[in-house]
Order: sequence, then structure tokens, then C-alpha cells
Amino acid sequence: MVGKEETAMDLTTAVLRRGIELLNGREQDKKSAAIAGIPKALAELGRTLSGGSDLFDLAQLPRTRLRSPLARARFLRQTNDDAWYKETVMDGETLPFPQPASELAAVDIQPAKVPDDEADKDTLLTRLESHGSLVPVSDRPGYDDLSVYQFFRLLAAVAQCGDSQMHLVAADLSGIQPFIHTGASWGALKTARARSFLLELLLRHFGREVTTAAGLCRAAILQVGGGRLLMLLPETAKVMPHELAVSVNDWLLKQAGGTIYLALADKEVTTAALVGEDFAGVWHELGVLLDEAKAVKFRNKLNELLAVGTYKYSGDDECQACHRDDDFEPVEHTDQDTGLVRRLCPFCDTMFMLGRDLTEYKYVFGWKSEPADTAISLPGISGDKWYWVGGDHSKADYRWAVNRYEEKNGVWPWLRADWVFKPSPAEKGEKPDIADFPYLAEEAKGANRIGCLRMDVDNLGLVDDKLVSQGLPAFLAFSTAVEWFFATGVNECCRKQKRLVHVIFSGGDDLLIAGAWSDTTELLEELGTSFHRYATGSDLSVSAGLFLEHPAYPFYQLARQSAEALARAKNYQRSCLPDRYGCGSADGCGWREGNDCRRKGNVVMFYEPGRDEKIRSGPPPLVVTRLVLSWTQFFEQVCEPARGVRELLAVPGEPVFSRSVLRGLFNVADDWERDWPGWLNRVQWNLSRLRVVCKTAETRARLDSLGTYLRNPEALGSLRSVLTWLDLEQR
Repeated sequence: MVGKEETAMDLTTAVLRRGIELLNGREQDKKSAAIAGIPKALAELGRTLSGGSDLFDLAQLPRTRLRSPLARARFLRQTNDDAWYKETVMDGETLPFPQPASELAAVDIQPAKVPDDEADKDTLLTRLESHGSLVPVSDRPGYDDLSVYQFFRLLAAVAQCGDSQMHLVAADLSGIQPFIHTGASWGALKTARARSFLLELLLRHFGREVTTAAGLCRAAILQVGGGRLLMLLPETAKVMPHELAVSVNDWLLKQAGGTIYLALADKEVTTAALVGEDFAGVWHELGVLLDEAKAVKFRNKLNELLAVGTYKYSGDDECQACHRDDDFEPVEHTDQDTGLVRRLCPFCDTMFMLGRDLTEYKYVFGWKSEPADTAISLPGISGDKWYWVGGDHSKADYRWAVNRYEEKNGVWPWLRADWVFKPSPAEKGEKPDIADFPYLAEEAKGANRIGCLRMDVDNLGLVDDKLVSQGLPAFLAFSTAVEWFFATGVNECCRKQKRLVHVIFSGGDDLLIAGAWSDTTELLEELGTSFHRYATGSDLSVSAGLFLEHPAYPFYQLARQSAEALARAKNYQRSCLPDRYGCGSADGCGWREGNDCRRKGNVVMFYEPGRDEKIRSGPPPLVVTRLVLSWTQFFEQVCEPARGVRELLAVPGEPVFSRSVLRGLFNVADDWERDWPGWLNRVQWNLSRLRVVCKTAETRARLDSLGTYLRNPEALGSLRSVLTWLDLEQR
């Protein structure tokens, strides 16, 4: 409770303007008269968030840099949290990487140049987000990872609540994966990307509807992404999200048949509970309420769920994407490659067209009344709202600017990983369209295969438990930093090499990417390297699973098998061996659980569901598997040897490293996995065959380096992955 409700909105503007004044290195602007009468409770909240500084009286910000919020995820004592951002303007397309202080010491810290003309509250917040996301509010340890944007956004959210009781409202979508993966191979990439986008849009629509109806700016939306939404609302608005959730779930039941559900929970909070240790209890109670809501989803809609309707007489008449078989009017699509006619239900038809348009677009448009063109209708508080992407819709009522910060009234930013590979018109002879599975497999290096890649942040529940005990600001700063990687970072990695892949979804803390097998494999290495660089100064890690198949393989099976590969990676635990892993003493280690280490950071590449892991009983005294590799093993024992063999192949005038040689090395891997004692003899025999045909000393030196790798018992656990990679490239 911060002041009189009738002055709350004026105060919100003053708070946001004060942030811009500080970014510009100016003292308090006398025009911001409302700031002089700031309520004592809000001023005290500001001092608590900044570690004691009064930013409403402060002449300028401390001349220091923002520490990476990911550094709060440290469980090992020897992990160095020397990770700092260079103050730059966020553009929505470039991921900022933290660096050691020594690398930034020679760079002067300059005040930002933020436009300070009159604007509405949402535009002021956009300016703070783009210019103040990498600028700290304090130089005090424990507070130096809170940015100007996060600080003033939270103060504005509290200020908007006026004199009423505050409510922390959480929404969570369940059933996301089955909903996205519905469908076979035909049109799967379009519809899967469209369904993923629809769920993102649904949460942003929900937040925008509630804040607009309550007369609040978007500062009230604290977190949105990864199927989750978190808002801070006044008492007067607490009923709105619950009423809207009922309408949204009715719509979801009709369109998705109960597959997906929006759970909602709210909890009364005080400013003290938001920023102190008590927030852990608030967060736990919200989680319990959400779980209870999911457990009884659609309990008031049993009649609709169990209703007996009119159904199609044959499988030919059902929707050939989602297999819906009730009485609907089908929409026919003709496959341009085969000429076959596909019948879709109206919802899947809309998803198909949306997936077609999710290629080159700058805005997501919204209308309060139905537009003349195709649009998605979502239930709102005061009637339905309509949305679509792309095109030039100057008469739209509002919009989101995708992957950039646009300082215009009614335009909100939306950072999302939306990379999609599009063949040029010259290749297709028609308007650019997204590449389908057959095209992607055909364009892959070597074998005609597609790959499905999943990645997921490890131990996020453990990290969140630590963060929520430090208050809401620490949790939000950390979550935002993780979201940057899965939105901006993933897009940047795909765009840089124009990867032959499609991002199905990437947000929150996980991703799903499908495309040419060669590009998904190379992207696995690139994303792993990028995340390790981005998470420097922390113990945060990701695990990944990669599955390959023929282009005709059903997409939902691709997604399921890649999920199994990821689960295999995340469920694998190594023994707690501090000396071997360089952890020092295990006493008091946050990762230790009994005799196991809870750290993951594993990779399963080229997952083969029909083959079990091979557990070696002999030395070295570790469980060594063929499938599960640590990132260190992946980089050093897969990527580096594969590059070495490619260099061997590229030497002019030398004989080709033939597939028959690869077959011989596959036999070595089989012998080693079977604990056959003669595996080393087979290695020596294969190397001697190659050495005989080598013509230059350079080639022999490269071969000797390969021999060192093949004679290493620990490295042989990764040999099959290396050989599979090279074999697929040679086909």
C-alpha cells in the first residue's frame, strides 16, 4: 500500500520518468512534481531494493557495471562470479554476453542517451527496458545484479496498486507438449510452430486484457513466457483474471478438446513479502494453488467433455492434422508436391495459414472488432479480440513489435525465437514459403535425414528455491536473463549461419528445434558453447537430446523420441567425486545428494531407442556410457576428433577416408563396448592400414593425433557418436 489510489497513475509516470532521468545522468527533474511527494512506503521499498540508496534523491547512478544475475546460481565455492555486462542498448536481436571485469576495465562507463519527451507509461517502460536492462542501480554486493529497468518496473507495478491490497497472480498452461505435437508429417512444421505461437499469444493476450481493463500499464506484468504468467494487481482488479480464465478455458476446451488448460492462482502480498525471505512462502503457496487447480481442471465441464455428438463415418473424413472426428465442415488443402487433397478442421486450417505467415513479420496485430482479413479470435474481458501477424494493418488497435523495442504508443515489445528457414523464390519458383521436412532432408549434408533437438536448463527447481528465498527482484532478474538466451540467443545462433532448421518453440527454459540433421547437430555444439559462455560466473547448465530419422517420420514421434533423449540426459547422475571433477571438498556442496552429484549438463546425441546404454565394469572407475556424455566429453571427445578427421579428409592428394575404414572403427567401438580385450589390437590394425597409404608427413601427424584419441579408454565411450556423425556426412 503506497498512497492514495486517485494519484497512483500519476505517481507511476513519475517513477518511470525518474528512471530515465538517472539513466541520462541528470538530477531529479523539477517537472516530475509527483516524485517529491512519493509515499514513504514506496521510498522505503526503493531503498530496500537498491541496498540502502535513495534513488529518488540520488544525483546519478553508481559508475559500475551490472553483474550477471545468473551468478546467483552458484553452489560450488570455487565458482568465480566475475561476470559483468557492458552497458549497451538492447536491440532485441543481439544477446549480451557477460565478461570478466578485467576485460571491461579499459572501457569508460557513459550515461545513456534516452529520449525524455512526453510519452505514455508503456512507452516510458519500453525506453527503460531497452536502455536500462544492462545498467545497475547499485554497486553494493548482493544488489549489483538488479538493473535500472527491473528496479523501476517493480516500483511502478507497486505504485499502480495505490492504496489497495496487492495480489500476486500466477497463471500456468498445462498440456503444452501434446497440444503442440498434434499432427503427422504433412504440414507439421507449419502447424506446430503456429500452435506454439498461439500459446505464447494467449498468455500475452491474457496479460494485456487484464491490465488494460484495470487501467494499468504493462509494468504489472512481471513475467510472461515458457507457459507462465505472473502479474501484480490491486485489490480492485483481482476478480478480472479469474473471470477471464473461465472464458479462456471454455475456448480451449472447444478448440483443443481438454488437452490444454490454464490454471490460475492469486495470493495477497505486502511489499515486505515481495523483497524479503517471506517471498519463498508466497511462491510455495502459489505453486500449491496452481497444482490444485490443475488437478481439478474442467471439473465444471464434465457434460461437455462426455457429451455424445455427431461423428464422421470414416477416417477419411476426420481432420488429417489433429484427427478430430466430430461433425465439422472440412477445409481442403492440395499438397503442391503430391497433388493429394488434405481435409482439415477449421481450427487446424487457421493454424496452417498462421504457420505459413509466421515467416517474415515485424508485428503481431490486435483488433477490438473482427477485421476483414483472416484473424484468430480469443475471448476477452469486454468481448472477443482478434490477432494476426505480418502485413500492413495500419488500423490495428494495438500491436507487439517482434524482437525490437519500438517507442510508440500502443506498441509493446515481444522477444521470441522465431527463426525459420525459407527457400528463396528462385529455388521454389514461387512465393517464399517455409521449407518442409523433405526439402530440409534433401539439403542436409550427406544423408537424407532430419533431426529433432531439445534443450532444457538443469535443476531449475533447485535454483528457483534458492532465488525465491532472496525475494522477488532476484527471481525476476534471473528469469529474465534465462529468457534472453532462449529468445534472442537462439535466434542469433540460427540466423548467423542461416541454419536449415525451424524453431518450433524456445522460451522460458527449454527449446525444440527441427530441421536438417547436419544443421541440428552443428547447432547442438553452437548452442552448448554459447550457453556456457553466457552462463559464465554461475553453476547453471543445460542438457540436450538429439534424435534423427527419415523425413517421412511422423513429427509427433520425432518430438517424443527427442524428449526421451533429453530425459535420458537429465536423469543420468554421476557419482560425487570432488577430486576428479575439480570441486574440492564435497562438504556443504549444494549439488551433493547422498553419494551422487545433482549436477547434470549432459548430452545425448544420435539417440537410438532400441539400444541400451553400455555400462563398463572395468577401469576407469566410472560409469562410462555410449549415449550420455557431459558437455566436456562432447566438446573434447566428439567435436574435436570429428574436426580432426575432416581435416584429414581435406588434405589434397591423399586417399579418401573411406566408409570401409569407418566400418572398421565402428567394429572397434563394438569391441570396446563388449569389453573384448582385443579392442586395442583392432585400433592398431586400422591405424596401420591408414598409415600405409598416407603420402605426406602432415597427414601422418594428423593420423598420429587420431591414434592418441583412439587409444584412450575414456574417449572410446564417445567413439560411436564421432563415427555416426562422419558416416552420415559421407553418405
